[in-house]
Amino acid sequence: MQIVGEYKYKNIADAFYNIGKEGKSSWKVQNFFRGFGIFSLTFITFTTLEFSIYETIMMYLAGRSRSDIKTSHNSDVDGIFEHKEVKHVSHILIASCIAGAIGGLLTNPLEYLVVNKQAHSKMKISEILKSRSAFDIIFKGSMFRTAYYSTQAVLIFYLLEKFGTHLNCEI
Repeated sequence: MQIVGEYKYKNIADAFYNIGKEGKSSWKVQNFFRGFGIFSLTFITFTTLEFSIYETIMMYLAGRSRSDIKTSHNSDVDGIFEHKEVKHVSHILIASCIAGAIGGLLTNPLEYLVVNKQAHSKMKISEILKSRSAFDIIFKGSMFRTAYYSTQAVLIFYLLEKFGTHLNCEI
């Protein structure tokens, strides 16, 4: 339903019904997992970038650098993973917004391939790459994805920080 393709779904229920009855295989569940490999790669890449960028920005905003982080009482553990600073709401909002935006922008080409693979299931990734312009692959939908992931990151990281405080843990 994200892009115009060979399918004309009326709503989500119609999409599930039609996806379930497609194909010649007796195992119809496989129809729901088209593009799963490239989706997984995209999701893992985005999440890794987002969390890494968020933590780096939070450390920067807290006035931290590698040189002034003290080693913890346990010499086997690097003190970078045990920093306990007061996290200001403004720091969480700034870091998460930037992390989501950068992660979304950098993984946009993979997202483009995921959506096209799901919409045109019979096409191989190599065919999609050949039939689309480099500009489309890199930039199409990037403004929306950047805004979406930035907003999503703000919500996720803010909730994680606030719930983590009540559970006596932090990310």
